[in-house]
Amino acid sequence: MSGAEEEALSPDEMRRRLYQTFKKKGFLDTLKTQLRHQLIRELKQPAAGAAMGAQPAVLGASNSLVVEHLRGCGYEYTLSVFCPEAGVAGDQVFPTRDLLQLMNVGPGSPLYKTLVRFLMDLLAALAGHHLHKEGVDIDTQTNTSKAFKESLVEKMQAIDEEYELLRSRGSSWQSFESKLAEYRKGIVEQAQAELEAKLQHFKDAEISKVKMEEREKARKEILEARRDMERTYEMKSEALMSREKNAIDRLQKQQQIEEKEIYMQRQTLLKEIETARNRESELRQKGEAFEKTCKLQEEKNRTMEELLRRREVAVKTMEDTYDQKLKNELTRYQLELKDENVKRTEKLTEDEKRNQVIQRHIMFDPPPQVELSTTQSQNSLLSQQNHLLRDKLETVSDYPALKKEKAELLSLIRLLKTQLEEAQEENQHLRQALSQPSQEHLALQSELNRLELDWKLQKEEFENQKRVLQTQLQHEVEGAGQLKAQLLECEERTRWMTAHSEEMKMRLQLTQQGMSARGIRHHRTHCASPDSDVELMAGARARIQELEKEADMLEEAYRKYQQRDVRSIVSHILPEKLQPPLQLPGHGATRLPAAAQHRDQPRRVTTEHIARDLILQPYVFNTEAGLAAEPSSSPLPRRLSSTPLSLSPTLPKAEAVKDTLPASFAVLYPERQISPIPGPTIPSRDHSALLSPPRSPKSATRDHARCPCVLYE
Repeated sequence: MSGAEEEALSPDEMRRRLYQTFKKKGFLDTLKTQLRHQLIRELKQPAAGAAMGAQPAVLGASNSLVVEHLRGCGYEYTLSVFCPEAGVAGDQVFPTRDLLQLMNVGPGSPLYKTLVRFLMDLLAALAGHHLHKEGVDIDTQTNTSKAFKESLVEKMQAIDEEYELLRSRGSSWQSFESKLAEYRKGIVEQAQAELEAKLQHFKDAEISKVKMEEREKARKEILEARRDMERTYEMKSEALMSREKNAIDRLQKQQQIEEKEIYMQRQTLLKEIETARNRESELRQKGEAFEKTCKLQEEKNRTMEELLRRREVAVKTMEDTYDQKLKNELTRYQLELKDENVKRTEKLTEDEKRNQVIQRHIMFDPPPQVELSTTQSQNSLLSQQNHLLRDKLETVSDYPALKKEKAELLSLIRLLKTQLEEAQEENQHLRQALSQPSQEHLALQSELNRLELDWKLQKEEFENQKRVLQTQLQHEVEGAGQLKAQLLECEERTRWMTAHSEEMKMRLQLTQQGMSARGIRHHRTHCASPDSDVELMAGARARIQELEKEADMLEEAYRKYQQRDVRSIVSHILPEKLQPPLQLPGHGATRLPAAAQHRDQPRRVTTEHIARDLILQPYVFNTEAGLAAEPSSSPLPRRLSSTPLSLSPTLPKAEAVKDTLPASFAVLYPERQISPIPGPTIPSRDHSALLSPPRSPKSATRDHARCPCVLYE
């Protein structure tokens, strides 16, 4: 029965069953992973071969850090997916020691020692906290002190003590009778209680005896029932074991039979597929050969038609040329004959007239010898012309032969036209025969269409997967490009800030030198021109007011930036205090590593110092120049002081610094929430020093304005 069912299975059902068996045995997932790895490898081969030597060091270092993190946390599957997608081989991973050497952080550097000491202190604190922590394994955690240790004797002693306390606290005015009545009442109650206790003890003893007897009976009944159940269980288990063995043997035999049948069906399917492929290849070869013969025949017919057309055109051109030549010759001969006839008639008329005149003269006078000679010469000329005309008539006598040749050519053209029409009819018949395919060709065409549809579906699926992978790759490349652009922009800004700070320092030195030279000439120039001194004082005061306004604006911007910095430090310190002692590896995967955070901390400190220098230096320079310009009056110190000529280049630079500072800090710190981990040397009581605001630029400028003696030192 099962064999008949297996023979009646359709190919789709057979395919479905094979798919289910592969899925159950786990072959399908392994095949999918192999195909995915192969696809990623094929996609990465041209790009990796082209850009193997052009991989930037930053990308390799970041990939190495990610690989080290995944390997250390034990994410094997993520590591196996990340390595082929990122194009990182096993020999391309940089160890942590090489990365530290690339960043110039050696094992003997203080940064490395502080990092190691901080990590060791943190691990020791966490270990001590978890070792000395009190824990209870039960579900509800309660007090471990034993609250119910007292025995019955201790309870009675406690009751007696309480009774004594109450008795001592009682009133002293009670009489002896009341005490005696109470004593009697207590004795009666005690006797009643003892009697009730004895009765209760007797009842309990009897009840316990009955219970023991009933328990013994029940135990014996349970033992008998248990023995019966064990016997039945053993019998049933033996029967079930035998049935299970028989079922297992039957299933094994059936599975072997099914595997054999599946193998046979698979072999038959493979043979059918092979025969179908062979037939398809044969039919394809036949079709290609037939198409080639048809194409050759068409090319032959086309060449014949082209030759016939060319010959027909050549014959037509020859006919036209011969007709034209004939017409031209005839017209030319006719014109020549007409001209000759006209000339001859004119000559004849002249000759007749001359002959008449000669005859008249002859009649009257004898003919002279001269006229005779002229007539003889004319006669010879006429004879020559007559010979020429006869030669021309002989040449014109070939006209019938030309007509005959023309008729032969026309008959040949008609014959070629008939042959061309016959060839066209034969070609049309062949085309009609080709336009009607055979049944085998139709069957193969349908099968080919089905295979093409399957191939198109597979190709679409492959294209979709390829598109998804390309989008993922493009997103990763774009993210890497953005990070690289941000890094380059940060480096450019740091270079610009260092260059600008050096330029401002040079200007400050030059102004200090000018101020020192101007202080020597102060007394002379002050006595020379009092009006110019008053004007310079007024200009200096106006300039100081403008600088104070700018200092106020700058102080407000600096205060906002400092508030943001303080908030970020507070938001970092508070979560560290409230942070749980241990974290899972999955939760810690999104945090930056400690080395990267400690690397970012000196960069942040240096950029803040550079920004502070850039903020303070222009205004210190302007205030120093303004204070030194008050006592000056001569044209030479005026060029060195803070006149509009020297202030005009500094004002736009100060405004540019003020405008570019927030943008530069926003670019340098796009994710301000992730603040660096504080060093191990800073205790908890020193956070107030971190949170204390530094001196503002305005206070710095005012200090410089209050101490002009520093400028002349």
